[in-house]
Amino acid sequence: MKKNYTPIIIGLLLLSGVILAIVLLKDQPPNNDTPDMVEVLIYDANGNPLSVVNSVSGVYYIGFRVNIVNTGTKALTCNLIDNKVNGASDTNFNTQMATIKATPLYVPVGTTKSWTTPSGLAVSGYEPAPTPDVFNFVVKCSYLEGTETKYLSDKTGSVSVKIESEGTAGFDVTTETGGIGLCGNSICDSGEDTSNCPVDCSVAPPTTTVKFRTTDTLYPSNSAIGVRSSCSSGNLIGYGRSGSTCFATTSVTCPSSYAGYILVGLANPIPGGPSWRGSNFGCLYSKGTDSTIYAVAWKVASSGSPCGVSGQYGVLLFDSDSAYASSVDTNPVSKDPLSESLC
Repeated sequence: MKKNYTPIIIGLLLLSGVILAIVLLKDQPPNNDTPDMVEVLIYDANGNPLSVVNSVSGVYYIGFRVNIVNTGTKALTCNLIDNKVNGASDTNFNTQMATIKATPLYVPVGTTKSWTTPSGLAVSGYEPAPTPDVFNFVVKCSYLEGTETKYLSDKTGSVSVKIESEGTAGFDVTTETGGIGLCGNSICDSGEDTSNCPVDCSVAPPTTTVKFRTTDTLYPSNSAIGVRSSCSSGNLIGYGRSGSTCFATTSVTCPSSYAGYILVGLANPIPGGPSWRGSNFGCLYSKGTDSTIYAVAWKVASSGSPCGVSGQYGVLLFDSDSAYASSVDTNPVSKDPLSESLC
């Protein structure tokens, strides 16, 4: 698709009798509130930032701001893992980016956070070549699913800087900003899939419904679950955390019944689990004919569980009479597959 651009003069540099003009080409429309992944900054000879609106003299340095926009449902921790100029390592650029690469960026849900280079690159160091110099940035982000860290696919942003001599008329410095949206933008971008970006690529369509939902995939004492008896039985019913017990069996698979609890079949696994759980997915149980109680059980792998023996099943109890029961969304339409068991 052909792009339309609007030129904006953002700086002038007087150098040996010729003028250096820096021009930004921005994608239309200009009123888009979402920042580019990479933005260019300009500075005078003393390192003072210059306006990108008014024409000013004395542009000696360029710098960069790398933006991370989190529109997903999980907080992100991001790291700049690579930077290159024209596909190769550049000593000056590496020096400029060293502090950023050593500083992880925490990006809560619904926020935009940024790295900004602490110093500028001398424009003169990139003037000789008439072809664009492409400054490339690679970011990797992760999020927590329970106690497990999930890594998203790498995202790349770039700025193309072209400095071209026009004789005594001056030098035109043109930059084109770009970059690919991060995981969490509700779009399954190229390079993303269900394994490296489930937030975008596993988002259930509006018609997908759930049989089980939790308010917290770590299942703390104030958590709640929503369950319905079948995928065609209307809304979920809320059950709040009410206690715990132990299934004193080391069965390899979830026991079909234990002490009056009956295993409930699910098409998809129970999401997450407490810190003491083993590698297995949780097992959902109903309390026989008592529809007010459900339980979720996991094999025990560490201390802190309701069981004293590793390999037995620690069980968390949930009751519809609990004060926490109302905290779960009972609408059966899927909203966050990472905290649900889909039909």
